[in-house]
Parts: sequence; structure tokens; C-alpha cells
Amino acid sequence: MIATSTQLKTHLAELQERSGMHHPDTYRAWNEYIDALVAENQLDAAAAEFSALLTVQEQSYGKKSSETIPLRRRFANFLYQAGDVRDAGTQFAVLQEVAAHNLGPEHLETLHAQEQVAQCLNRLGNVEGATQIFSRVYTSRRHVQGKDHPDTLTSWAHYTVSLGKTGKHKEALAECEKLLPRFTAVWGETDERTVIMHAKRAAALHALQRYDEAIEEYEQTIESYVRVFGPADPSTFKIRNQYAICLSNAHHADAAVAHTAALLDDSRKVFGPHHPKTLRYWNSYAAGLANQNELEESLMEFHDLLATRLELFGENHPDTLHTILGYAKILDGANRHEDAAEFYRALIDLVIKDRGENHPDVIRLRTIYARSLLAAGNYEKASTEFDLARRAARDVFGETHKRHFVIWSQYATTLVCLDRYEEALTEFEGLLAVSRQINGDDSLETIELRYDYMRTLFALGWVDDAWSEYDALVQDCTRIYGEDHSTTRHVQEFGAQFAGEIAEPKNPVE
Repeated sequence: MIATSTQLKTHLAELQERSGMHHPDTYRAWNEYIDALVAENQLDAAAAEFSALLTVQEQSYGKKSSETIPLRRRFANFLYQAGDVRDAGTQFAVLQEVAAHNLGPEHLETLHAQEQVAQCLNRLGNVEGATQIFSRVYTSRRHVQGKDHPDTLTSWAHYTVSLGKTGKHKEALAECEKLLPRFTAVWGETDERTVIMHAKRAAALHALQRYDEAIEEYEQTIESYVRVFGPADPSTFKIRNQYAICLSNAHHADAAVAHTAALLDDSRKVFGPHHPKTLRYWNSYAAGLANQNELEESLMEFHDLLATRLELFGENHPDTLHTILGYAKILDGANRHEDAAEFYRALIDLVIKDRGENHPDVIRLRTIYARSLLAAGNYEKASTEFDLARRAARDVFGETHKRHFVIWSQYATTLVCLDRYEEALTEFEGLLAVSRQINGDDSLETIELRYDYMRTLFALGWVDDAWSEYDALVQDCTRIYGEDHSTTRHVQEFGAQFAGEIAEPKNPVE
């Protein structure tokens, strides 16, 4: 009969009293008690006992003693599997230090702990730090275990995948190309590790926009996934979804929608109609219909998907919010700007409740909402939303940040649409000062702002100032682009348009 954690706790307390906290029999009983807690899913209690036992061992042997390595390894692995990645990373880091101190920096125990630190960093979002560690571990394993040892190849694969996560897709692809022959030689073409590495190669090609090669690799990899993992395995669905996205990015809209429709149908059969994966594929299918310009069908799918997600998860769930945004964007694309604006407004209110007025997501949504209002011809309301968005962006990102700069430009342009020229002129002057600072005098952004500034001067009737700005702008465009460039000609055509329309200067009274 297997003893329960309660029974083992009683036995442990007796041993602690009779033999002392540091006796080997006490350690064995303590470990058995921890195992029982884990088996009974009493994870918080297990973590507390792990920590207590580790403290006692450190008192007995010293914190850097090799005697603490087995227990600390167990504790770190337990924390990682329980989802406490931050504390797991801390324990793995100490384990690495202790192992290096006692066994050496290139001992397998040290390298394993170091690699686990990298895995924790990856899950915590510190991909750059993880990549550096994976690189060091891979180099050490090549030296200690040899270039074709399975552990070395696994570390190499971790490094390769991490490169892709940092956006270094060219480097990741190069590593994939070198890795795949080794994987095939050591494990065979049909081994799951080899198949997964083919998927990483496809992803790297996709990220590099080498779509034809990526599509070919995805198609072969999907066949391998079906053979190795089975058609109903979640990883097979994942690679099929990546293939559909690649088809869409390669502008094969019909093929992408057809594949996503099949994926959605299979997901409903395998996982059920309300499974999160099924709902995500449904979202992709609705978006794909829009890419085909099948806007009414897309709207119907988004409408039904939104109703389903609202019923299952409520309005504040991230997936529901994502669907509301997708639905609103399709409404915008169908020129139903007023309807779209209503959804954007509702979405902003929901996100503000959850994340606050100045959250970057709120700033982004408010900007999209303002553009929709602008498209609907509601300039006054659009200017208000642009103003709120640009003030928040300035506070969050700073005046010279690109996100603030873009929203600020849109706000100034909206003021022109409202014939609020003097206000617009003030904003353009501020924008020009920032653009010269962050983009340079000769940048396209600065030239375009000078053009808008000149047009606003003309609109105000401040003709002398306007013509002065016009002459300087033509001169600079000719110097930067040449006299036959479209930008130069565009400025000249605008000047010619006004040359016969404005008879007398109307500069402001000093």
C-alpha cells in the first residue's frame, strides 16, 4: 500500500525529532514526502518542502557543496514543470554556479544547467540573452562531446531556433542548412527531430520572404508531419496553419483560403467547434476571405465568430477583442466606416478598462479609430481622437518617437481638413523641428511636411511666406531628387495651380 503524504509527513516529523534535521534517514524521508505531495498535485506545499530541505542541506554541506546538486536539480526541474519559470531560472543559475565550482565549467552537469537557464530566459521573453547562452553551450558541447553527438546537435538546434526568435532569420537559415544533413545522418530523415528542423527551415525562408522555396519546404514538411506525428496531432495543424499564412503572404489568396477552409473543417472534427485552435483557424479563414475581396462573406464569418467568442469567453477575453478588431477592419475595407467606428469605439472602451488610458494598445486603437472617422467624413471627431492619441503617445514614447511623430502628422492634416489652418500651421512648425532632428533636413518625411506647411500658408492667404517656402522647397527637391523627379514636379505643379489664383499677398498684420 502506497503511503499518503499525510502519513509520510507524520513519519518525517518523527525522524526529525529522533534523528535530527541533518540525518541521512531524515533526508530520505523528506524526499519521499515531497514525491507524495507532487503525486497528489499539492504543488505549493511541495515547493515549500523543496525549499526547506534545500536550506537544511546548505546548512549541512555549504551552499556551494556538490552534495546539494541532485536536490537543487530536482527542485529547479519541478519549478519549471509547474510553470514557475522565473524561480526555476534562479535555481538553474545557482545550480550552474555550483556545478562549475565543483565539477568544472564544461562538465555535462554545468552545461545542462546553463542550457536550462537559457530555456527559462526564452520563456520569459529574454531571447537575446537565451541565444547567447545557447551559443556558448553549443560551442562547449562540440569541444567536450564532439560535433555529431546528439546532445551537441540538440544544443545547436536550440541555438538555431533562438536565432530565428531574435529576427536573425538569415543566420537561422544558414544554421538550418548545416544542421539538417547532420540530423539526417545521426537520426534519419523520418525522425521527429529532423522533421521539426525542416519546419524551422521553412519558417526561416518564409520570414526572409523567399516564398516559393518556403512553400515547397512547407508542403514536404506537412507530408512528413502527417507520417511522423499523425494528421490529428496539434503540431501537424500548426505547420499547416503556417503554410496557409505563407500562401497568403505570397499573394496566393485562393490557395490560402482553400487550405485554411480545409484546416478549419479538420479542426472542427478533431478538436471540436469551440476549441481555441478551431476558433483561431476560423479567424484566419474570415480574414482570408477579405484578402480575396469576398468582403460580405468575410463579414458574415466574423459576425458568427464574434458571437461565438462572446458567448464562450465574454467581451474582455483577448481572443474576443482580436475578433472585434478584425471585424471592424473588414467593415472599414467594405467602406462601412461608420459601422467600423462603432466597433473601434467599443473596443477602445474595453481595452481602457483592462489596461488604462495610456496603454500602447489604446494609443494604437485610438489612431485606427480616428482614421476610420476620417474616412467617414467625421473630421471634427477624428481630430479629437488624433489629439488624444498623440498626447498619450508623447507621454508614453516621447516627443521624438516615431509613433508619436506619425500620429501628430495625422492630427495636423486633419486640422487642415477642418479649415483650422492657423492651428495646423503651428503643428506643422513643431513637426518640422522634430523631423529635422530625427530624420534630417533632406529626408522624405521633412520634405513632405514642408509641402504641407507650404500648402497651409497658401490656404491662409499668406502668399509672400508661401511663395518663399515654395521657392526654397523646389530648390531643395531639385538638389535632392533632380528636376525631373516626381516629387519636384509635384511641388512645381502645385505652385503653378496657385500662380493664377492668388492675386494679392495677404500676410498677417504684425
